[in-house]
Amino acid sequence: MAGIGISFGNTSAFVSICKDSSRAEIIANSAGERPTSTTVGHQEGEILTGTPALQLQIRQPANTVHNLKSLLGKQLADSENSQVCRLEEHNGEIIVNFNNVSRKGVSALAKSVFDNLKETADSVEGDLTKLTEVLRSFIAKHPDREITQVVLSGGCCKVSKLQSHVSNIFPGAKILSTAPDEVVSMGAAQHAALIAQYPDMKRKTELESNGTVAIPVTPRAISVHVEGGGVTVLVPKHTPLPF
Repeated sequence: MAGIGISFGNTSAFVSICKDSSRAEIIANSAGERPTSTTVGHQEGEILTGTPALQLQIRQPANTVHNLKSLLGKQLADSENSQVCRLEEHNGEIIVNFNNVSRKGVSALAKSVFDNLKETADSVEGDLTKLTEVLRSFIAKHPDREITQVVLSGGCCKVSKLQSHVSNIFPGAKILSTAPDEVVSMGAAQHAALIAQYPDMKRKTELESNGTVAIPVTPRAISVHVEGGGVTVLVPKHTPLPF
């Protein structure tokens, strides 16, 4: 059973599929692009996502919202507003006012992006022939990884200075840094495939298969502001789940 992984970033989202719990491949969207923009737009009563939303942002910036992830789960007073569109608040949720024509909550807009990603995943999962060709191409380009290899994750890993630094730390190791911002969704697809293959392991913090170990962790530190402007870390970054 194939596993589907999704990463939802500040500017782009990616969908990956993992068929055998060890190798994952990024899925191109309906426009043939690997990244899907998380910009969302509103035009003539229709919600636009991906490339159409980006194109609308150029022509009608007041009818689009970008960096949607930074608005989720926040109140208007806590968000950094760099939007051209008007932001409002209702029942503790940020609402996007599209040029006084339509108002949508950021959670509903995020759902529109995820629906787009789901369509991408469903279109590929339903075509096993094309999926097999993609996986064979991926395997041919990326043979089985050795410990002698280092996978960099995160967009900042594109910086050549950082890659050089990692090479110095791991002399002789192959640095895998092609499209590092795609690694998150690929790892999520591998994790999903493992859970699908071993449903009884769903609640465990470690999943092992073919030498791969997947450990769910907190992506960021969980902190609280204290009196005097200081910050107290309650849960450090990368703490294994559950606590």
